[in-house]
Amino acid sequence: GDVDAEKAIAYVARTLGALPARDATPKPAGGNTSVTQPAMKDGMQVLTHTGPKNRAAAVINWDAGDFFENPSRGRQLRVLAAVMDLKLTEDLRERLGDTYAPSVDVDQSETFKGIGVLRATIDLEPEKLKIFYAEIQKMGAELAAGAFSGGSDNSEARINTTTGRVIMDLDGDGAGDISIGLDGLISEDQLVVTDFIFA
Repeated sequence: GDVDAEKAIAYVARTLGALPARDATPKPAGGNTSVTQPAMKDGMQVLTHTGPKNRAAAVINWDAGDFFENPSRGRQLRVLAAVMDLKLTEDLRERLGDTYAPSVDVDQSETFKGIGVLRATIDLEPEKLKIFYAEIQKMGAELAAGAFSGGSDNSEARINTTTGRVIMDLDGDGAGDISIGLDGLISEDQLVVTDFIFA
């Protein structure tokens, strides 16, 4: 009641209402609908900041495609990101105490085709960046070694005692669909196949 309705309409008409009409289909500035990785040297790009000399950040990107290209794969990538994030937190923050900001996330466009990344980032001392890269390589090897066998009629559950999580492939496509965290999980022997019912 503190604002006169007619005045409010006039204010909006002079501001938001004065903006040019937008196209029905969103377009990025300049009409660029493609995203490419920056130029690399030996597989990486190094940028120098003007902040504290004892801090550095590292970013690793993997192409993830847009969300609608394969929604099921997008959900699987989110499970993967959650597992990777937990492992980085455990190994680099809790065990080594080297960083307070490990992070893994998925960013997939729902507007522009082919645009999306699975991204791992970290903030720590420059001389310890090699620990981050080594941990990512080790994590990839562990995940690959524990890959699901796949098959249209083959639902599986895998236990990872390092992260304390059960990862499930529900549709038999060889990729995790659900990740469940379990407190107190220290041995694979604590769970057996009959503890799971796949309908």
